Amino acid sequence: MHTPGHQHGGISLYDPENGALFSGDALTPTITFDAWLGYVVDARSYWETLQTISRLNVEALLPAHESIRLGGDAQAEVERHVDRFKRVASEILSILGSGDGLYLNEIADTVVHRVLFGRSDEATFTEVATVHSHLQKLIYDGKARLEKGKYLIQ
Repeated sequence: MHTPGHQHGGISLYDPENGALFSGDALTPTITFDAWLGYVVDARSYWETLQTISRLNVEALLPAHESIRLGGDAQAEVERHVDRFKRVASEILSILGSGDGLYLNEIADTVVHRVLFGRSDEATFTEVATVHSHLQKLIYDGKARLEKGKYLIQ
């Protein structure tokens, strides 16, 4: 099945008979959730991918970069990805609501500091790209806007 978001051409393989999902890169390893924001090139597509995956009966999750999850652990892993996506979007809106417009790097750095506990360094290139992707989705959804190079809450 087509599971874009992390990259445009992403696919996952699902065996409904056994509830096995070979997610590829659609699900970033949550073991790194405390240290890395992840990489999402298209947040709109990724949100749809997460919604699709969350409706599946996943009994065995086989991601590209982390250990296999079985039973309740598999479904919990999917839920952690949905929650992370919502958290990043919520933090961005909170950040935008507290100012007169901010540049992308300022937003990304603040998201990293708020979401990744203990991280005080600047956002990496991939994290800036992920925040940018979320901002584009928020603009599409009518929740944010871009004006003179700064992002603002709508």
